[in-house]
Amino acid sequence: MQMTRALLEGWRQRGAGHAVYISSISGKIATSGASVYSATKFGLRGFAQGMRDELHGTDIGISCINPGFIRDAGMFADSGATLPKTIGTNSPEEVAAAVVHAVLGDKGDVDVAPALIRVTAKLNGLAPELMAGIARRMGTGDVITQISAGQHDRR
Repeated sequence: MQMTRALLEGWRQRGAGHAVYISSISGKIATSGASVYSATKFGLRGFAQGMRDELHGTDIGISCINPGFIRDAGMFADSGATLPKTIGTNSPEEVAAAVVHAVLGDKGDVDVAPALIRVTAKLNGLAPELMAGIARRMGTGDVITQISAGQHDRR
């Protein structure tokens, strides 16, 4: 947030700039065992949305990318956690493509996740209690526990 504020003056003088924040689908739907992680991602997403609105009508863009489970790199991949068969993953290249798409298309909020996860995140905004119950039944808390355990030596 401080870096964005520091860069704004130069962007305003140049008449161009674009900040991209990598948040998480956890910034749209919180799960058991990840409350602090989700809080940081909700906050980052809120900051990005607020800044985007503050800069509306200027040539400065703000985008927030919300990845789900990413294979081959990052926190989930490094943890060795396994997902239920109904939950898919995306690649780091798909995240990179989403960043390019967001910047070139001036998109404010881009999800990088399989359809089921994207729909779940959207429905969470309408019915968070219902979605929390579904997430519990799907074993989401177990996945978070696995990720946390797999990342324990990195904290």
